Amino acid sequence: SQFLRLLNKLGNTNKIDVEQVQIFMHPTLENRFNKKLAEFSTKYGSNKKETEFMYLFHGTKSADIVEKIMDNNFIPSTGGKFGPGVYFSEFPSYTFGYGGMKHLILS
Repeated sequence: SQFLRLLNKLGNTNKIDVEQVQIFMHPTLENRFNKKLAEFSTKYGSNKKETEFMYLFHGTKSADIVEKIMDNNFIPSTGGKFGPGVYFSEFPSYTFGYGGMKHLILS
């Protein structure tokens, strides 16, 4: 999986035990994503950097927050180290510092 490949790249796989993986697809958000991807493909052409997507990770501290995100999408913060927004990382281990190792969202 992308998660384990990225951990392996950083040499962290021996410290991580994946206990559970849940897949959640939000039809409304998936449709919005696909429309935006088509818009970018038309604007920039297919197979361009602007139309590539990345797997990004978001760490959170509790299962309750994960449920809220899955139901309502991410709600941008009003502050943060780099200003308001929702923060993601390409590397799962980076997000552990924010949400611990129990609840990680791959977006």
